[in-house]
Amino acid sequence: MGKPTFGVAYRFLTTLTSKGGGSQTDPTIAPGDFQVSTAFGSFVNLATLPVVEPAGGALVQIDLSAAEMSGNRITVLGVDSAGDEWADALIFIDTPDVTTVEVFDTLTNDSTTVAQPDGSRILTIFEDDGTTVKARVQISEDGRTRTRLPLV
Repeated sequence: MGKPTFGVAYRFLTTLTSKGGGSQTDPTIAPGDFQVSTAFGSFVNLATLPVVEPAGGALVQIDLSAAEMSGNRITVLGVDSAGDEWADALIFIDTPDVTTVEVFDTLTNDSTTVAQPDGSRILTIFEDDGTTVKARVQISEDGRTRTRLPLV
């Protein structure tokens, strides 16, 4: 796992947070659960479905293709659309001058999720100061459509 680089395939490991708290062991990951936005573009399904590594463990291996890494800001969004097993995850990767991969989920103080009348929800991620909005994403009721929103 090297440093993320613009236009170069990238592999990293993360964990998913259980809806009950703590790391989710052997999370179920279905097609469409993970999407990527390159350079603030629309979210699309990852080319490669993430896998639990090793099988039965808590680490999730995410592989991004060179095309998916062709932007200065890569955003990976995970939504457990098939069940209620793990919390939404939002991962930011900046290229080429990144030193860390920031991972936030709905169980931390860094984000909020607000239900909408149409059944969708809005996930808002905050900077470390807890008030400055870093990203906003609207997630459809079925979890299959994600739309990046203005920071407002």
